[in-house]
Amino acid sequence: MEYLKRFKILVIIGIILSVAIFTLHLVSSFNSLKYMKKNLIELGKFITYSFEVSNRFLFLNSRVGSKRFQEFSKEFLSNEAIYNLIIYDKSGKILLNGKNKVVKFKKIYPKAESIIETDDYIIIVRKVERRFGMGMMGMMRHMQERTNQEFYVALFLDKCSYNYFKKKMLSDLLQMIVLYLFMVIILLYSYRLFRLYAVLTNKLKRIERNAELGKFASLLAHEIKNPLSSMKGLLEFTLDKETDLKQKEILSKVKDEMERLNSLVNDFLTFGREVSLRKNDCNILQLIDETINLLRYDIDNKKLKISIEKEPFVINVDKNRMIQVLMNLILNAIDASKVGDKIKIIVKDKKVIIINNVYNNDDINKEKIFEPFYTTRSKGSGLGLAIVKKIMEMHGYRVYVESVNPFKIVLDFGNGR
Repeated sequence: MEYLKRFKILVIIGIILSVAIFTLHLVSSFNSLKYMKKNLIELGKFITYSFEVSNRFLFLNSRVGSKRFQEFSKEFLSNEAIYNLIIYDKSGKILLNGKNKVVKFKKIYPKAESIIETDDYIIIVRKVERRFGMGMMGMMRHMQERTNQEFYVALFLDKCSYNYFKKKMLSDLLQMIVLYLFMVIILLYSYRLFRLYAVLTNKLKRIERNAELGKFASLLAHEIKNPLSSMKGLLEFTLDKETDLKQKEILSKVKDEMERLNSLVNDFLTFGREVSLRKNDCNILQLIDETINLLRYDIDNKKLKISIEKEPFVINVDKNRMIQVLMNLILNAIDASKVGDKIKIIVKDKKVIIINNVYNNDDINKEKIFEPFYTTRSKGSGLGLAIVKKIMEMHGYRVYVESVNPFKIVLDFGNGR
């Protein structure tokens, strides 16, 4: 499982790096757009300012001056970024249409400068006011009536290149998003495959180990069971003939231990035996009630209280095997409980949850609890829960420990394979 953890770390690092690279590219692209627009506006401001400081405005209304002014403006209008240049006076009369293009434009009259942005243009409108000096010779009389004229320069900057770059940037970002999402999906799917491979490998190893243990357990149990049966018969015969009470008490204790040994042998046989299932539809509550009735003596002996929250459902199982599962789990709960304790059984959502108090829960290892021969009890075989897991998996269902304080074990009949 160590390689799976390392691969998970690599997947996380890969995703973080992908997000970081995409974020840097996004920030860089938006900054480029920002600077591109800024440079375009600075170019427009420079051009409008150039017209303001030019004295050619003085001759704009004269025929010769207008021609010279148009020639002067050509060097600016040749720039591809400039769509048009319109100059109008405060009455709205157009004095110059630089490229003779029809432009729908609502004239505005700013006090100094105004910038308007549309989908296609950035429009910079600048107020230009020229005052004639009193010392100008030869012109003062000719231009006196036009002293202190106001003009408005409207420069139309074409956003075609800006919009093209913006669309291309968005297209590139979309491609990157698709690429990174595809890469993340591949990484996550690869991790899922590795995880599935690890689970199946561990499961295969467990099956192989259990098969070997099963063969050994079955062989050992068969070798022990025959002489054990003979010993038990002889012991019972001797016990019936014995009249000495002290000797009889000793022989009774030996018989009890022999019964426990016989129970262990039966567990070995059950674990090692190939089990065939005879499935039928069964009501889970009927199985639980039947199991509790079989264990009634053990329950009453400890004065335990059994509470059942009922939400009945039907399962397709081998009745005898499922009673064995329930009996193992409820017996474990009985053994772990103290006199007068309460055992709670919850039946709902295709699950059976058995809850009981445990007084040595520090010794319980949730990861190993279903392994063969794992036990926290001095007199346990360690096969009870292993048998439960085996039978549940044979049916295609799950069993798992949800918590150890209190001890809560779940039979999940809603998660079949």
